[in-house]
Amino acid sequence: MDSQKSHVTSMPFFCNICEFPHDLSRDWSYFEKFEMCQECATSLVEARQEDWKNGWRPSQEQIDTYINKRMCLIRQYRGHNA
Repeated sequence: MDSQKSHVTSMPFFCNICEFPHDLSRDWSYFEKFEMCQECATSLVEARQEDWKNGWRPSQEQIDTYINKRMCLIRQYRGHNA
């Protein structure tokens, strides 16, 4: 077993990728597997799990694009529900 990532015992308050707060009930299993929240894992990793296992990681540009889209969606949602 990989001694560096054998067991994650705690999850930080904020996601390592998007820096949004974690939702403990929803994000724990994704954090254990990918060290990110469910939203980030679903958007950035799910379709590339084999590549992920082989060491692929999203580029900073891919991460920035994803975060910008997520922020736009949040702003739109807040605008419609203000």
